[in-house]
Amino acid sequence: MQRFMVLGLVLSAGCATTGAATGKDGYGWFHSTVTVQQRPYAEGFELVAARIEEVPCERLSEDWRPGRRPIYVVVHGAGGEGPEIQKSMPLLASGAPTALYVLRWSAWETQRKLVRRLARGVSHLARCAGDREVLVIAHSAGGVLAALAGGSIDAPLREGKPSVTLLTVGAPLSGAIGHMPGRRQAAHFFFDLARPLEYPEPAEGVRVIQLRTDLPGDVQMAPIFGHPPNDPSVGVPGAPMIDLPTSLSHSAALYYVSHVIVHDQLEEWLRDEWPGELQAQREAPAVRKQRQGRASPARSAKSLRR
Repeated sequence: MQRFMVLGLVLSAGCATTGAATGKDGYGWFHSTVTVQQRPYAEGFELVAARIEEVPCERLSEDWRPGRRPIYVVVHGAGGEGPEIQKSMPLLASGAPTALYVLRWSAWETQRKLVRRLARGVSHLARCAGDREVLVIAHSAGGVLAALAGGSIDAPLREGKPSVTLLTVGAPLSGAIGHMPGRRQAAHFFFDLARPLEYPEPAEGVRVIQLRTDLPGDVQMAPIFGHPPNDPSVGVPGAPMIDLPTSLSHSAALYYVSHVIVHDQLEEWLRDEWPGELQAQREAPAVRKQRQGRASPARSAKSLRR
């Protein structure tokens, strides 16, 4: 019982909701019309469907911008759309994506149901996207959900490259509080988040990038009962794991990554060339000093090969 109480405190503290995620339309896929501070956050969304895969591509594309910009999908954490989401969504919108969606979900549903909803929805968007990429930005427990869904997404290869990219940001992939009895899925995904899970290899048209946060900035990654939620030995097989600046808090990590995305620096970032200007702006002096003298001074990457 003590471990479950700690789990609740940990997951809710990192992504405390203000109620925007659970409005009158409940959970499901929402199209974002939010712009940079031009309307109240809660009013900047339109419900698409509980299951977006049931909406024809022709209907979805009516709300899309022309051009070849990516489609962004944001997956919030277990507590809903907290300040980190509410700050990052307008920033992502400023990057003029083809479309910006958020999947609103509840940790009190089953893991199987949530993984299926995300995987089928992203698969459908990938089919509708034509030559556009689908970029999923999944924060905290949402990153755990995305990591679990990566093997079930049906996405094409385009010019030999995956058409779907999943970014897990500050996800407790090794479990929030460590070992829990039994290996079966819990009745609620909330309790699955307590322990390390087995993640599938990404499907052929999918790449997963694990963006890891750590102390001192992200206190959500403090070991509980001696167990670190961000154990680098646990993650998606074959997917690179990149250490974000340790000065970033759990919330600030999402905003940082959103900043990289809207400035079109993500691919550069993933080619071992972190955006130095962003790094200098956001890292504490002690962190910069710690990284001096390395071949890639602003980046530390671990490729998990299992």
